[in-house]
Amino acid sequence: VSGGPDSLVLLHVLYSLRSHYNIDLLVAHYNHRLRPEAAREAERVRAFAGELGLPCYVGEGPVAAYAREKKLSLQAAARDLRYQFLERIVRETNSQKLALAHQLDDQAETIVMHFLRGPSPRGLSGIPPVRGHIIRPLIEISRQEIEAYLAEHRLEAVFDPSNDKKIYLRNRVRLELMPVLKEYNSNLTLRLSQSAEIFREEDRYLEEETDRWWARLVSREGGRLLVSFAGYRQAPLVIQRRLLRRCFRETAARQEDLSFSQVERLRRWLEQPAAGKKLQWPWGVRIWFDGERIIFGQEEPVPGKEPGFPYHYLLAGPGVVELPQGRLHVAYVDKISWAEEELKELGPWTVVVDAGKVSFPLTVRTRRPGDRFFPLGLGGSKKLKDFFIDLKLPAEKRDQVPLVVSAGGEIIWVVGLRLDERFKVSAATEQVLRLSYEENKPEMV
Repeated sequence: VSGGPDSLVLLHVLYSLRSHYNIDLLVAHYNHRLRPEAAREAERVRAFAGELGLPCYVGEGPVAAYAREKKLSLQAAARDLRYQFLERIVRETNSQKLALAHQLDDQAETIVMHFLRGPSPRGLSGIPPVRGHIIRPLIEISRQEIEAYLAEHRLEAVFDPSNDKKIYLRNRVRLELMPVLKEYNSNLTLRLSQSAEIFREEDRYLEEETDRWWARLVSREGGRLLVSFAGYRQAPLVIQRRLLRRCFRETAARQEDLSFSQVERLRRWLEQPAAGKKLQWPWGVRIWFDGERIIFGQEEPVPGKEPGFPYHYLLAGPGVVELPQGRLHVAYVDKISWAEEELKELGPWTVVVDAGKVSFPLTVRTRRPGDRFFPLGLGGSKKLKDFFIDLKLPAEKRDQVPLVVSAGGEIIWVVGLRLDERFKVSAATEQVLRLSYEENKPEMV
């Protein structure tokens, strides 16, 4: 329970129904320590739980430090730590269910965000109403209905001011994009929720179908996966894509997935594969064809070298570039007043730059000998190697740091570490470009 409208209504509804369903309730709240009001809000939740006679567990953690360590946005880091805390409380109290307060508008916004990130039936399935012991009782209740419930029962919810800041994608989707889409269909949130239900059922069926093809076509030999090429070619296109994705996930050095464009490149190569030729893919995955089988295996590890490095990618204009360990989003945004506190809230994995000083195509690459840049605030140039040394960045990590480079060869951003002084936003800036880095990881909703 955050104390916001959704979680407050969820708690009140469950409390009202506890006798009818013979359930025992306990309350859990996680303080992200990101806002001055956070401690006071935690006490409000504790007090409300006390009024209801319910036990309340309050946890907190260093979200900002965790975000830096794990290369996550502040929102993703907060979600990770919150779920870890909630799952720990579930275990320690032997609870059977964990009820979360996602509602219908959250569902619609999540689907739209997944659609913007790229095609994925699983992403378009939205937030599952039930996933194991996690339940979402309000998933079909609209924000308008929740506000009406608050007013009817005179419940005073906490409103997080960061929900109105347009520096976060979800907020921009909710505040800017959704109102425009609703001009075309006032029942948009309901229609998206219904579409998500269709996608979930079809995804479940296709996964079961993929299991059957997998059992027929795929075998293991040591740490390698062997796929019958003749059987693969007989499979429907939708199954081919799922087989390739699953083979990659089970072979990669970490839990990763392929983007749609990567799956299509691999699938096109398999239309006329050359026997014996090996493809080198991110995270140490090697793929080759021996004349009868498609083989997925791991490259031989090199001491001190992370699989998938070095790399070099081009981005012709605003968009997304897939990297071995994540993705970089580049987008123009309206020029707004980038107050100092808003810039801080961007976290280390998002920067804004003066678009007028950036030349496309951008290059996203790892470091090279002789790299130099002008670290923001330093007042001069510095060798990238010396910059890493001053930060005490371990030597084995230095080849993994993405660099965003302008067409003229100037380093714009040492991702997650420092912006180049020459590209910072100033009073003379006419257009702003936002660069955001997102590390690959399974999404938890």
